[in-house]
This record gives sequence, structure tokens and C-alpha cells, in this order.
Amino acid sequence: MTDPQSGRAGPIHDSMLTPLHDTTPSTILVVEDDPVTFALLRAVIESAGHRFLGAHDATEAASVLPDADLVLLDVMLGETDGWQFCRHIKTNVDPLLPVIMVTGRTSPDDIVRTFDSGADDYIPKPFQAQELLARIGSRLRVRNAEAALITLYRTAQSAEIRYRSLFDANPHPLVVYDLDTMQFLAVNHAACVMYGYTEEELLKLGVRDVQAPEDAALVAESVATQHSGLTNIGIWRQRTRDGRMLETDLTVHNIEFADRRARLVLVLDVTEQRAAERAVRDAENRLREGQRLEAVGRLAGGVAHDFNNMLTAILGNADEILRGAKIDAESRGQIEDIRGTAERAAVLTRQLLAYGRRQILQPQQLDVNDVVTALDPLMRASAGDSIPIDFALAASLPPVLADPQQIRQVIINIVTNAAEAMPTGGRIEIGSTVVVVDAADAARVGLQSPGAYVRLTVIDDGQGMSAATAARALEPFFTTKPQGLGSGLGLSTAYGIVQQSGGTLSLATEAWRGTTVTVLLPVADPADVAKRAQVARRSQTSGRTVLLVEDEPAVRNLIRRVLERSGFDVMEAENGADALVMARDAGRPIDLLVTDVVMPILGGLELATALAGEQPDIRILFISGYNEEAIHQHGVLLPGSEFLPKPFSPDELRQKVRDILDSHSHAG
Repeated sequence: MTDPQSGRAGPIHDSMLTPLHDTTPSTILVVEDDPVTFALLRAVIESAGHRFLGAHDATEAASVLPDADLVLLDVMLGETDGWQFCRHIKTNVDPLLPVIMVTGRTSPDDIVRTFDSGADDYIPKPFQAQELLARIGSRLRVRNAEAALITLYRTAQSAEIRYRSLFDANPHPLVVYDLDTMQFLAVNHAACVMYGYTEEELLKLGVRDVQAPEDAALVAESVATQHSGLTNIGIWRQRTRDGRMLETDLTVHNIEFADRRARLVLVLDVTEQRAAERAVRDAENRLREGQRLEAVGRLAGGVAHDFNNMLTAILGNADEILRGAKIDAESRGQIEDIRGTAERAAVLTRQLLAYGRRQILQPQQLDVNDVVTALDPLMRASAGDSIPIDFALAASLPPVLADPQQIRQVIINIVTNAAEAMPTGGRIEIGSTVVVVDAADAARVGLQSPGAYVRLTVIDDGQGMSAATAARALEPFFTTKPQGLGSGLGLSTAYGIVQQSGGTLSLATEAWRGTTVTVLLPVADPADVAKRAQVARRSQTSGRTVLLVEDEPAVRNLIRRVLERSGFDVMEAENGADALVMARDAGRPIDLLVTDVVMPILGGLELATALAGEQPDIRILFISGYNEEAIHQHGVLLPGSEFLPKPFSPDELRQKVRDILDSHSHAG
């Protein structure tokens, strides 16, 4: 308690009959040897209007302990650790002086050791100022209430009338109950208000009537325990008259009341505080999870991009060797093995690009219901005869702007995953509807913006997932199947595609109770649809001059050889800036630009935009392992352009170039 004249904490006297208000400034002692944390704690404490006392070690702190209302104590204090000093405070100074450990050591063993030392609470480093002040306020309220309770009990022993007056007037709920019958013997006005009963009604009830039914065993155990002195027994769930469930912090003291074995209980309603703490933890967990998945995605996309460049050179050169030189049968077989292995690696990199949201999408206006309906035969074949598929599709849906091939892959991956969760049979239901997501819900589920979304759900009654499995289900390569029976890229690929399309994918699941996968895709903006529907190129010529721009020498050399052998006139550059100068100095129009997307100095999208403005008839073929810029523009190509993903074979390149130039000539 703080003396208003001196500002110093003093002993508890019988005359101090009521606890301090929550807003009363208190004296906070900080024992911390790190200067940065020391300064930060001081700023937070003083900003809240509290008086700050500081010490850098246990010896310095001991001299100012009598002035403190609460202690913030670091675990590591040089030769004396915080646990030892906390035990000294609780044993030799004041057992009711609140001590909160401020620590970066949060392993289970360290947490147990913290509470074994007598600490009232702990807060991990780094901490949030609001959470720290909430913890300080909570412990001060408990300390003040406990002090008032002690005063109340001492007063009651000497004067029943005075005790009763203090009991009734205390602003915190107080009850006394019989330890043998569990019936209430006395309740104050604050308890009646909290539980929602009149005093007469509450005295006809007992502890079992207000405790959560599922805590019956906990109640019985607590009653059987012989607590010594004033004891905090933690957070209990209690029920009000109208059925609301409260979280209450209980402090008890065994007493004699009217010649009965009884227990005096201080009840603090901490429901809102606990809900706020959970909300902060949930937000932090979501942030950490989002950052973790983003980091994995960036790593996966970066590896796949570099690997695709290598695979393009491997596959292309292997094809050229097989096509041209006369080689013996054994060498041909070895080269074909190399090519087959590279093709399997290319499939893997495409899945990694989808998860990392680095693939280039070619979106168009589509009806999700139409996509689902068209996939019906394929989904039923994938699920098998023992798993019927039911549909609960909306009568009509607004269009979304998405890559139809990728959305088909999302649906097939989810349905296949659901079927695999029901090895002995089951049922799948696919539903669709339109929902409007407000700003709060958009932030909660990880959407880029609020608005109208098409919601697609796939529900199965299969094995479901535990919380630990569900937390990792969207990670690439994570699978619960035996080694060799699953790649772990089904849901992760679907997740990446949906995220890159501006939506979100989430799981609701419980072990042995099935899984619901929910996909949200943004409803297409009509203006955006019209803009993307425009074809920005008109065919006017049938030329065959190709400008090749690629920063990877092995890939550039391969493409140049393939195109030159096919009869094209090839100009080559290693970056967009050089290519732009080359095109302007060429003295003739460029019929086709073949460009990588991500390059130093000037990227492919910027180069294509610039050349299209100067040469309206130019055709554009993007080649890429992934597209960093596409992430910021939802992976959308320029209108009228074409895309060839790496790795590709020489035949695929030849055919793509011919198709582009032939269509150009026919249009003219």
C-alpha cells in the first residue's frame, strides 16, 4: 500500500479497510541489468502514471524494496539470479508483494521454476506495453484486494459488526461457504451483482450451483485441500444466473464462521482481461504463422526459379543431342534417363512455384459453379465408388477473375485430399455461395481487402486432423502418409494458387470428425474485367525477327541456337535495358519479343510495356521460372501476350514461336 504523504509503500494496517482503486498510481520497482530493457520499462511505467524505482542488481534492489508496491524482476542478475531474489522477497520481506518476472527464458522448465520461486506472474521478452501494464494492473488489484481481505479477516475476529460492515461494503465480490456442505453462508453486495442473484437467493445456493459443471472434480479437490493462510487457487469458470460463463480469479482463506469450518473467497472477474490476452496471443500467432508461411514460400519460389533455369538448359541440350548427333544405344538410353529425371524435377518445381505464389497466372472471367460442374466426372473418378459427392451450389454466382486451369487444380487437389482421408469410404459435399467480408474479418482470415467473395467449401467426414497436424497442413512437403506415398504438395499448392489469386484458403478440422476446406475468391471488378478483356495488339505483318532477352547465359544460348536453326533472325541481350537500346537501333520492326520476366536493371514486364508503346504490332512471349513482379500485380500478364513456363523443350519453344507468328500473319 502507498502512503499518500510520502509516496512510499508501508505495511498493511488494520485501518486500511478498502483496496486502492485501479487508477491509483503505484510505486513499481524494476530490477533489470540490461540498460535498453531498463529504459524501456521505465518509459512504459511512467507513461501510465506510476512512480518508477530502478535497481540493476539484487543488492541495490534490497534497499528500496520497502518502498515498492510491485516488483518487475529480470531472471538473470549477474551472480544472483532472479529466482533466488524472488524467493528471498516472498520469504523474508513480504509474501504479498507482487513479483512479475520479465524474462526471455520461456521453456516449460523455466516457467515452472519461475512459479516455484513464488513469482505471481511472468511476461516474456519482447513484451507489448499494453500487455505489461495489464499484467501490472491485474497483480496490483489482486494485492490490494488481498490486503483488504486480510484486514477484513483480522477485523472480523475482533468485531463482528465491523467485519460485517466491511464485508458488505467491499467493492470486490466476497463469499463464505461451508466446507462440509458447500453451501454459501455469507455473500456481499458485489457478489450478488456479479452472479445476478439477490442476497436471499444466493444464500440458498452453494458452490456447485455457480461452478462450471465440468469442473466438479476440480471443486472437490480444492475443498479437500487444506490451504495454509491466504492462497490464490487460480482461474475458475463460474456461471451467472443468466447462464453466462465467467472466468474468475479466486483467493481463499480457511476460517471458522458461526462455529463451522468455512472458507472466505475473494472473487475477481477477469473474463474481459483474459479474452483480451487471448486475442493478443491469437493475433501474434497468426502473424507468426503468416510470416513463417511467407518465408517458406519465398524460399520455395526462389529455389524453383533458379532450378528451372538449370532444368531448361538440361532438357534443351538433351533434346538437341538426341535430335542431332548419331549416338550409340547405350548413350541414348543414358541421355533419355537424364531427360526423364529432369522432367520429373520440373513437375516438382511447378508445385513449389504455386505454393510460393511465384507462378504467372493468365486469369479470365469465370463462374466457379461451371468449373465445379465440369470437373464432376473427374472428381468422382478420383474419389472412387465408395465416396459419393453431393453438391450444394448457389443458384447463381457473380464471376471471379482467375486462371481457370489453376482453379481446376485447386478443386481437384482438395477433393483428392478429402478422399484420401476416407480410406474405408465416406461422403464429400461441395458447396458455393457469395459472402460479404468486412474489414475486421478480412484481417482475421488474411484477405487483402474487404468486399464480396465467392465461397467454395469442400466438406468430408473423414479422419480429420489433430491441431498439431492442421497447423502444418499447408506447408510444402508435409504429409502424414508413409514415406514414398505422398509428396505433401496437394493442399500447399492449392493454398498458394488461391493466395496469388487474391483469396484465401483455410481449414476447419478435428481428429476423427472430418474436415472443411474453405476457399474465398474475390468477385471480379467489372471495370477490371473489361480492361483485361481488351486485346492490345493488332496483327499487321508476318516478319520473323526475334529479340531474345535472357540473363542466364546457358538458357539464352540454348534458345538462340534453337531459334536460329529454325530459320529465325535472332537479336539477343542479357537485360531489358540493353534490349531496349538494341530494338531502337535495329532500323527494322521487331516481330517477336522473347523475354525473361525477372532480370537485373530492367525487367521483362517493363521492357515489354516500353516496346509495345513504340511498336504496337510487336508480339510478346514471356518465359520465366517465376515472376516477382507478378506477385504485386496478382501474377497477370500483359493483355495479348503469351507465356511459356520454364523448363521447356526445344520443340515446345519452336511450336510456341511458330503459333504466335502464324496467328499474327493470319490476322493480318
